[in-house]
Amino acid sequence: MKQFTFTSQLAPIIWKYLESRQNEGYTSVHCGYYMQELDCLSKELSDAPVVTKELIDAWDLLKPYLSNRSKIVRHNAIRAFAKFAYTQDGISYVPDTSKLKNSSTFTPHIFTVEEIRRLLYAADNLPVRNNAPTRHLVIPAVIRLLYCCGFRIGEVLRLRVKDVDLDTGIITVHNGKD
Repeated sequence: MKQFTFTSQLAPIIWKYLESRQNEGYTSVHCGYYMQELDCLSKELSDAPVVTKELIDAWDLLKPYLSNRSKIVRHNAIRAFAKFAYTQDGISYVPDTSKLKNSSTFTPHIFTVEEIRRLLYAADNLPVRNNAPTRHLVIPAVIRLLYCCGFRIGEVLRLRVKDVDLDTGIITVHNGKD
């Protein structure tokens, strides 16, 4: 596990928080990176020994290039820390859960039968390439697994030969989304 260094006045409460998460069975690596960023930001701002509204607001604005969903994950991680800090000191600022809203503009595309037919035809007619000698075999299989089984791309790419039982028709997915 990576060893983190915290130097702001929040350091003692950060260590306590990471220890409590570890006692609850969580790994502290991912959270530790957030805590390290928050620690640096706190030091740049007022370096107060408590979580302040200004610190949370600065945290939320820190990475404007992230997707809204990623911003929400970051915000909620720091919100959990702020709640913990409040239980310890009684004065830390805990941001509202409605601070960030998921405002995704994603619209799914429903393929027509003709589009699916053209996609499968294109996959089946890929030319053989010297630098990718199995591409013309793999891509049609991947496309069909995505379409017919509803897999996510990462699930298909993580499949191994031992995960596919052709006799029973069972494909075992490891580390898929619930």
